[in-house]
Amino acid sequence: MRGPRSFYAVPMRRWGQWFRQRAQRIGFALILVTLAFALGAGVLGGLRLRDARDLERRIVRTQQLQSAALELQFAESRGSGAQRAAARAAVAAAFADLARHDPATAERLRPALAAGSTARLQGEIQRELAADSRQTLVANPATRSALIAAAAATALLVLELGWQFELARRAGRIDRNLAARAEELARLRSSLVGIVSHELRTPLTSIIGYLELLDERDTGPLTDEQATYLGSARRSADRLASLVDELLTLTEAGRSLLDLETQTVDAAALVREAVTAAQPAADTRSLRLVAAGDDAVPVVGDPRRLGQMLDNLVSNAIKFTPAGGKVSVRALREEDGVTFEVRDSGHGISATEREQLFVPFFRGADATRDAVPGTGLGLTITKAIVDAHRGTISIESVPDRGTTFRVHIPHGLVPSADAEPGAETAPAGFPVVDAT
Repeated sequence: MRGPRSFYAVPMRRWGQWFRQRAQRIGFALILVTLAFALGAGVLGGLRLRDARDLERRIVRTQQLQSAALELQFAESRGSGAQRAAARAAVAAAFADLARHDPATAERLRPALAAGSTARLQGEIQRELAADSRQTLVANPATRSALIAAAAATALLVLELGWQFELARRAGRIDRNLAARAEELARLRSSLVGIVSHELRTPLTSIIGYLELLDERDTGPLTDEQATYLGSARRSADRLASLVDELLTLTEAGRSLLDLETQTVDAAALVREAVTAAQPAADTRSLRLVAAGDDAVPVVGDPRRLGQMLDNLVSNAIKFTPAGGKVSVRALREEDGVTFEVRDSGHGISATEREQLFVPFFRGADATRDAVPGTGLGLTITKAIVDAHRGTISIESVPDRGTTFRVHIPHGLVPSADAEPGAETAPAGFPVVDAT
């Protein structure tokens, strides 16, 4: 007589064999379903986000009409004739603005306005605001749920793609040449990052524009709570915009498209600007941030890219230096070029991690353990900028004593304005070959 295990063993083996034979097809079906769900949830979340924005604007306009009605009620009871006329004009202007943007709401309020009773108008406005408030309580959680569902579906899609990749690898359908495979995957990742970054930039620019419009109070006054929410949204949007810029820079560097607008600049001035920009962050962490080196250090390079390079190095030094420490930045004139040096008194970097510092998205053990904010792209972009200037970057680190980054930019680049067609300025990442 067969026991329970043997009774179920044969069907389970058959099901396992059936699944293995069709695993790839099942994987593709799951990917398509998840992709459709993610797109649907994303579109739904976007539509609900737009509706929530329109609702918020309607509430602001209705509140403006309510404020004007209150001023009219006060003027009718205690004000002069001129004050009453001005108050009526303000009510008429606020109602006209509401009618122009929200005709349905204006039609519901029009009978109360035509009756000439401010008390009745106040009551109708209060009912409108109460209805909008109830609608907000429903719309905001629904919007949040749709966006969370889209994010979860996207994460599931990534896992399914990883599973599908593993299935394909085991089936022998991916090239066994590890170097060629790594190169192709890097190209695909770079292409995906570039496409996603470009697609994110347009809606993100619109979001930041609307946030700036609200912050300037052109659409009406904000309550303290609304101002707090607006500030939080603005900071999050700025962080996302910074990440998109880093991803685009990384993509350009990977394709050797990191063009330079070279000119003669003062490296010492770049150091001072980087220190000034990072001073608030250093003060927050109680660090000494100093600019040292020579007073005037001319160098030919792209001032925006060199400034970005210094900002990345100084920001890293501040993040990984404990309170009470010191970060020094300097530019030194040398015979064959200019050297930038960023020195900190942090915990240092292990030899193992130093070998991976310039790998995209790499995060060291200290960054992971202490939850240091960052994307792991700063040093990768810094290395790309240095390479575009045909320079070198080196690291000197002693455990518990600190780390020093040195960037050497050699002489030899030509300012873009003085360069002849085909000279070494664009793209600067390629070496110049003398054909003579």
